[in-house]
Amino acid sequence: MTMKKCLFAILCMTFAGFSSCSTNKGTATTDEKDNPYLVGAYADFRSITDEEMQLFESAYTHQAKLIPQSVATQVVAGTNYQFICTDESGNAVKVVIFKPLPNQDEPKVSSIEPLSAYDEIIASIKEGFEDEWQTKSPEDLGVSPIYQYRNPSMGCAKTDLNGDGILELLLGDSMDAFYDLFTYDAEEGKVNHVFCGGERDRIKFNGSGTIIREGSSSASDSFTKYYRLEHNELMELQEQEAEDDLQTISLEPFKN
Repeated sequence: MTMKKCLFAILCMTFAGFSSCSTNKGTATTDEKDNPYLVGAYADFRSITDEEMQLFESAYTHQAKLIPQSVATQVVAGTNYQFICTDESGNAVKVVIFKPLPNQDEPKVSSIEPLSAYDEIIASIKEGFEDEWQTKSPEDLGVSPIYQYRNPSMGCAKTDLNGDGILELLLGDSMDAFYDLFTYDAEEGKVNHVFCGGERDRIKFNGSGTIIREGSSSASDSFTKYYRLEHNELMELQEQEAEDDLQTISLEPFKN
């Protein structure tokens, strides 16, 4: 059995404990807590029925090909279907589809999360913390060098920053200082590393989806720029946005 197939088997059998920063069954992510439809616990994962496969095929319209492997359901004001899928490379991707009550809206995808890709990034940084970066450096992994300091507050979070249903992966060292931002392109089926900062280059977020970048090259030379995440890229805004009402995002620590 290949490593990817082995990891996917673990996902299907013990999805609740697959990784930190992922969604545990019965434990909601930041976005799920804010969603009024997500109020109950999911049932166990099981095989997919023909009707559920038809539901997936009608609601999932992105270009990246995904093959559903198992499903868990949650009865609310309608039903949430949490599909664990594989892409063409065998990587696991979670797709949540909400099906309203009869005679209401059409079923739609409410969230997409590239489980394998994000978990590999998180695991590699955790390994660096454990061996004090003796084997690989943060630069070897393509992430900010700031993690070499191994501060206990450093960690990760998954949240939908722009309301498109795609969960982003954030790496940082507090609730308002983030140094790496990854997102998932559901058309190309790949993860994009859209921001990599450093000790004097970080991002934070306000409550309206604006990304605030703060940096400096010296004590007398600093800048603040404003962006939005659009089409898997950071698009700089011409006008400044208010910095009040900053979004608080809790981190799962890299080091226990």
